[in-house]
Amino acid sequence: MRCCKYGHAECTSCYAWHADRSLHYICTNLVESCAFRCAAGDRKASIRGRADLAQSIEGQPLDASVIFRESGLRFEADVVRGQKTGFFLDQRENRRRILELARGRTVLNAFSFTGGFSLYAARGGAKSVTDLDISRHALESAQRNFALNHDTVTHCEYHQAQGDAFEWLSQSTQRFGLVILDPPSLAKRESERAGALRAYAKLARLGLDRLEPGGVVLACSCTAHVSSEEFFEAVRATAVKSGRRFEELGTTGHPPDHPATFKAAEYLKGIYLLEKKRG
Repeated sequence: MRCCKYGHAECTSCYAWHADRSLHYICTNLVESCAFRCAAGDRKASIRGRADLAQSIEGQPLDASVIFRESGLRFEADVVRGQKTGFFLDQRENRRRILELARGRTVLNAFSFTGGFSLYAARGGAKSVTDLDISRHALESAQRNFALNHDTVTHCEYHQAQGDAFEWLSQSTQRFGLVILDPPSLAKRESERAGALRAYAKLARLGLDRLEPGGVVLACSCTAHVSSEEFFEAVRATAVKSGRRFEELGTTGHPPDHPATFKAAEYLKGIYLLEKKRG
């Protein structure tokens, strides 16, 4: 179960097949005990391979997205109809690291969703930011998030590209000083693990191809069926095969407020690589 707070609203995602009967109780108690105006909960259909989705919404109905703050930046979250819980709070620490790395760089945010990484990069002093996502709905939300922070990111050019990230990266000739690769899960079950590892290696290669000399790439995975060791090795091996020299700036995992208390719960990982300049 994952609970995320957005201002006066809360969203709970349940990943257990028996959660159907608990959703109403959980959401009702959050409204009554924690002073939330609205609590939304759902049970992910993929748990049982069914097309239906159990959902409970308690408190005041939401007719619009919730506006909340993270590290001083304003974002919207659609806690009822949005992907997962409406925003990826688990990537907050990586977003803060991107803020530190973005100054003076051109940034590509692949699988950008609603532009979280992009706004941090813009506030960190990026020259320009490009959001790349297949979803028009997500890009429109990202546009609104930039508008919410117009007073903070005035000196950064903002661009969008809609399309399949793998195709766009393979066809583009643009180069960037910072490339962020944060795709959705690439394996829903253990039988898809090998294919996911090949996809991560391909994505890393495409991302490195778009990197200008001296640039930084952040490659992330949220696939629970791929271990951190397997993912990091796939990215490192791809960097070696590129024939370019890279320095590993570090790896990341779960933030403190998203603890993984057992092995199967470990899904989030990221690795930072800096290309060393020649000479």
